[in-house]
Amino acid sequence: MKKIRGIKIQGLKGFTKQRKVVVLVGGCIALVLVAMGIYFLFDSTQKDVSQPTKQQPTVVEPPQPSSESVEFSTVSEIPVHPASGALCKNSDNPRPIAFMLAADSVARPLSGIAYADIVVEMPVIKGGITRFMAIFSCEPHDESIALDIGSIRSSRHDFIPVAASFDAIYAHWGGSKYALQQINRRVIDNLNGLTNPHNTYFRKQGILAPHNGFSSYERAQRAGNELGYRSQYQGHEYTFVTDSPRDEADGSTLRIGYGRSYDVFYTYSSETNTYTRHRNNKPEIDARDRRSVEAKKVAVLFTTSRMIDNEYNDVDVEGQGTLLLFQNGDVIEGSWQKAETSLNSSILFFDGDGEEIRFVTGALWIQYVDVGTAIEWEGVQL
Repeated sequence: MKKIRGIKIQGLKGFTKQRKVVVLVGGCIALVLVAMGIYFLFDSTQKDVSQPTKQQPTVVEPPQPSSESVEFSTVSEIPVHPASGALCKNSDNPRPIAFMLAADSVARPLSGIAYADIVVEMPVIKGGITRFMAIFSCEPHDESIALDIGSIRSSRHDFIPVAASFDAIYAHWGGSKYALQQINRRVIDNLNGLTNPHNTYFRKQGILAPHNGFSSYERAQRAGNELGYRSQYQGHEYTFVTDSPRDEADGSTLRIGYGRSYDVFYTYSSETNTYTRHRNNKPEIDARDRRSVEAKKVAVLFTTSRMIDNEYNDVDVEGQGTLLLFQNGDVIEGSWQKAETSLNSSILFFDGDGEEIRFVTGALWIQYVDVGTAIEWEGVQL
């Protein structure tokens, strides 16, 4: 007895001649049908393999890393702010808030400095003391909104155009006469600690004045809303790209010679693609949680300055000058520009070919220095 595809075919013995014929004919027909079925099955399989139709699923290769700019809507499920690339809880691109902060030795460490999206540092006395302006572009996606920010210090007139360039609400505690002249003309929406609108500021116990003035992003944002300040960002939209760290630069040091206890250096880590900041040979940390201050990119802007009234520094923050941009473990030599025709004109950063620089996301530190200031990278004077 034979088996074909599991079907038993009986032998022909004992059948009549007529029945034998019927069985033989039927068997032949069955064999022909089975053979045809096998042929069409094989032929159909061959066509499916060699000629895929549009209905068939296709394999999509995973995207490769690219230096092309990323759209803000696709960087993350959390919106990215166009001024800083910061990850935000809200998606309506709020106006940043710029807080004036002390840089004096007695005020260190500062609160909130490790969580700022953009920090601007420039000398307020030529060849001497510097001051900070820490810009928070939106409500952070983590809990850093609850952190105190301070100590808050007075305004200087050359910080005002920089705050305006990022379309920021300007938070300060008083100011120089030159700064207050501009502020009193309402050239910029501001929150002045001398009048303390809607309790923007508070003083901490146990800290000597004038270093005991503090605020928070939440307080300042609420005060701005109460004062009717525009809440939507209308500034320049910078372009952001994915990280591309240079392993060979790991451990390299960037030094900026402000002088005395204000000398700064950053140490680059390729693992985190960050520049860890030190001041006066000590790590820069945040007072609230002892977190290290790290930048994702450091922009050194060369300019000129002069003393006025033997008391204040006057830094040229409008116009143009040479730029060194440290990012991904590399240095880009280019130029910076801020049009003098409008206080609100944006600071633009260009590479050596005149193309606008695309930033990695994360904290940006802007260092204004006088032409001739010592800048050292990887042990080489630039």
